This record gives sequence, structure tokens and C-alpha cells, in this order.
Amino acid sequence: ELGNIIITNQTAEHAEIRIEGTIGIPEDWQFDNPDESISTYDKFAKKISEIKNMSAKTADIHISSYGGNVNDALQIFDAVKSLNADVTTMCHGYCASAATIIAQCGNRRKISANSLYLIHNSSATARGNKEELKKVQTMLDKTDERIANIYATASGRDISHFIELMNAGDWLSPQEALDAGLVDEIVDADSVKIANELNPEVYGLPALPQKFQNMSTINQKLSTRERLFAFFNRKSSESPATDEEIEKMLDAKVAAGTDSIPNHLYALL
Repeated sequence: ELGNIIITNQTAEHAEIRIEGTIGIPEDWQFDNPDESISTYDKFAKKISEIKNMSAKTADIHISSYGGNVNDALQIFDAVKSLNADVTTMCHGYCASAATIIAQCGNRRKISANSLYLIHNSSATARGNKEELKKVQTMLDKTDERIANIYATASGRDISHFIELMNAGDWLSPQEALDAGLVDEIVDADSVKIANELNPEVYGLPALPQKFQNMSTINQKLSTRERLFAFFNRKSSESPATDEEIEKMLDAKVAAGTDSIPNHLYALL
């Protein structure tokens, strides 16, 4: 998968959003392997619609991306800004180019102590006569100005500061990104909460059947790992349960009523 947007752990109170890989996919790539291309414009539009429709009061957006298409990044930025939620963005690994636009949409902008950050001028391919090429240059100039304005608005600093950084186009350490006003906080790696924590596949288990994925979370006193293996009555050394086994176990518990499922296991569902 070249890129992905995943919305997980969504409740009335909170949602987790992961944005990974390529932001958007160039048009000339979209038809090579359409079933594998997650970040095509139409699929992005669907996910953006999901983001806009979220009613969660808070949202954490985890970003790990080299960047990609500015148009897609701006759409995602606007969609997140339209949320009636307190948003925190968290950068992991490489956060570069178009991905840094999305990173600015948070009320709090965080970065892992082990990450690298890159902003630079926009680029495009062009062909044609000199007048047509001038139009492309004008478009790039306007795009860079829009992007720099987003950085300036998020940081409260002058736009000229970010134009200078974009012209340099250098990778920044977390401290340099903080000093530049691109993030608000550096988070130690051992305290970073990974957004895919509730994904059963992380622990070698198949994904939960779709009909069980939207049940409410009651509390989360146990760790995800403890909830997963306790619920399936399996040890971490055992082979993962099959989809059929999971279906049967969950169907039986649901049929028996909510009293048959301990409250601390509802967080798994």
C-alpha cells in the first residue's frame, strides 16, 4: 500500500486517525494496481468524508509520511479543521513535505524525539511553451505562499521565516523543528502512544469481524495486549485464532447478553 488513512477507536469522546505513506497518488500511478492503491483521490474523498462526519470531542492524528500531493494534503487539512474537536497531531519517523501541512492542523503539534521533519518548496513537472511554463511557475509561487501561510498561522510567526526555511529545504531534527515553530512539543519515544494499538493484527490475531467493530468502549483498564489474549483465552505463544473461531466466540457472547462479556473486555470490541 502506497498510503493509507485509518480511523480507529472512534467513540463519542475520542478518535484516532493514522495517516501513513504517500499523501495522494499521482494520476499516472493510479491505474497500475488500483486494488492496492489506497490513496487515490476517490478513496481519499471517502475517508475525508468520514473525518468530517466524526463527532468525537478529541482526536489524535498520527502521521508518518514522506509527503506527496499538496492538493490531497490541503483537503485533509481543511477536513480536520472543520471538525468540532480538540485535535492533537503526532509525527512519527519521517514527516516531510505535504505531510507537514496536515501536521499543522492540530491544536497541539507533537513530534517523536526520534523523528525527522522536512519542509521545502513545492514542485511540479511541466511542458509547453514559455508562456505556459510561466503559468506553472506562478502556480508554484502561489502554492508555496499558501503553504508558508499555514505554517505561519499555526505558529504565530511571520510568513517570511517559513519561506526562508522552505527555500533551504533541509531536514530538521525534532529540536530544530521546535525552534522553527513547526511543532509545539517533543515527546520521548518511550512515552509515545502508537495509534494502531487497538489493531489485533499487531499481536498476530486476525481482524475482528466487521459487525463487532463498532461496539462502544466502556473502559480500558487492561492493556490492549491483555484484553486481546484474555478475551480469546490464548497465550501470546499460541497460534492466532481463525476468523471462524472468533465469529463463533463473539456470536456466543453476544447471544448470551451483555452480562456474559466483562466490562473491561468491551474495550476490545
